Amino acid sequence: MGEKLSIAIDARWILPAMSGVGVYTRNLIRHISLLDEKNRYVLLFDDEALMERELYETRAAGRGNFSTEILPYSVFSLRNQVGLPRKLRQLGVDVFHSPNFMIPLAGMKPKTVVTIHDLIPLLFPHYTGKSKKRRMFWLYKWMMRRISRHADVILADSECTRKDIVTALKVSEKKVCTIYPGVDEKLSPGPGTGRIRRMFGISGSFLLCVGRQDPYKNVLTAVKAFELVTKRRNDLSFRMLIVGEKDMRYPEVTEYISRGNLSQKVIATDYLSESDLVDAYREADLLVHLSLYEGFGLPPLEAMACGTPVVSSDRASLPEVLGDAALFTNAYNAAQAAEGIIAVLSDEQLRGRLISKGKKRAARFSWEETAKRVVKIYRRVAAARFCGREGIEQDFTSSTGRDNRRSFSAHGLL
Repeated sequence: MGEKLSIAIDARWILPAMSGVGVYTRNLIRHISLLDEKNRYVLLFDDEALMERELYETRAAGRGNFSTEILPYSVFSLRNQVGLPRKLRQLGVDVFHSPNFMIPLAGMKPKTVVTIHDLIPLLFPHYTGKSKKRRMFWLYKWMMRRISRHADVILADSECTRKDIVTALKVSEKKVCTIYPGVDEKLSPGPGTGRIRRMFGISGSFLLCVGRQDPYKNVLTAVKAFELVTKRRNDLSFRMLIVGEKDMRYPEVTEYISRGNLSQKVIATDYLSESDLVDAYREADLLVHLSLYEGFGLPPLEAMACGTPVVSSDRASLPEVLGDAALFTNAYNAAQAAEGIIAVLSDEQLRGRLISKGKKRAARFSWEETAKRVVKIYRRVAAARFCGREGIEQDFTSSTGRDNRRSFSAHGLL
């Protein structure tokens, strides 16, 4: 399509403390700004300080085709449902992209692309038992089905997630497209600075676990596996570092550490800065990722990119994304996970193979490729705006399968 488009990206999903959705949104904006000088982009924020930070971080500040709008309401507010469609019309937007599941459900709006990263609260409500989505499950379920119907195209982070969306939300396969996220180019092998060891008083080797302490992240099993490993290793300086937001609703990990007298061996911290997290990956001897469900699973790939071997659960999208570059284990079996950890720590040949395969695997996931494919989706959605939904479905019927196959091939997944 030859004409210039006006595209709005909802950047309100980027929070002061970076989460997985924030990383996705930031990198998408950053790489679109580097490759697309033709179309006009409007980035939507609700916080001026965050807007200034992200314009710098994404390098969009100096791009003539990028502008910003401050909205006086949050993503989840009722005002957003009414005010955002009106604002998008005023801005003359052709395509609106929400990098997470919430979109306006009322009013006339442009063609809409929404990224759904996972359906954990819908498929496994017991994993999020104390969340608002669980307490208002009927509303969440109704909302997700409405969102899936109102969106013109749904982007999924993996084939696993795409299949979940099609099945659980009863969505036509024609409107759900798999586009893998990338791995930040800043993540690369290299010697650690020692900053993380100094910051947390770690004198020897340590395991790293990156993830919130929500039940589905299964951090408790990782701690139990570490405890079993410490009983086998004659290393008094051996430690575990947990990086991720603590949640008072889920105190199980903290309580287990306290009861087991592990507070001197297991160190838990909130989110680290980007540079500190890179150092943590580089300095760690091993990343343990025993999540019960992931729509994609970025931390294992980030660790691999930094030359750190990974022991991972074999659940959901993780085998699809990590391929043969990780040592897989049963997410529910701490003893089996401990055996895997010991094997990687003690077998230099196994460790070397995992490091080598991991670096190659992570290199296949490029944010540049992700951004190219997303921009292509914007063009297709806009091209069908005179044809209605039927035109979009016809377009995706003829092309989505082929494009998905090309994407899998590019990422080494075929």
